[in-house]
Amino acid sequence: MDFLDQLREWFGRNEVMGAFLLLNGLWLLITGYRQFSGRRRVMKKGIRVKASVVGFEDVREEENNTAPVVRFRTEMGDLIEKRLPFSNTKGLSIYKQGDELEVVYDPDRPRVFYTDDNYLSGVMPVMILVIGLIVVIWGVWIYFRG
Repeated sequence: MDFLDQLREWFGRNEVMGAFLLLNGLWLLITGYRQFSGRRRVMKKGIRVKASVVGFEDVREEENNTAPVVRFRTEMGDLIEKRLPFSNTKGLSIYKQGDELEVVYDPDRPRVFYTDDNYLSGVMPVMILVIGLIVVIWGVWIYFRG
């Protein structure tokens, strides 16, 4: 029996696969919660400013994805330039170079900011939470089914 057969046999056991899914689901729940609560905190106490899309940055060359790069000035006068945390297939971004949008940044850490757009920056943490919950339930079901 070679290594791959042993690995298949080991992961084929319900306890191992259930525990694996449970741990991954818990990791997704923690990640989603941290993103959700971090965004909520910044949206409550953050400072709203206008930002400009100054270009696009390749995220993953093999997948042909780019992310908009925005620039804004903080109330203290610091210039922040950073890419947004989401990407699109090249040419399909909802933003174009020169577009203006509103961002909310953390006054304690200005490089932490979110677009003031509930759909784009607010949906991802919720999706991660939902997927994490599904994976946890699936892991518990597999673990206890036999």
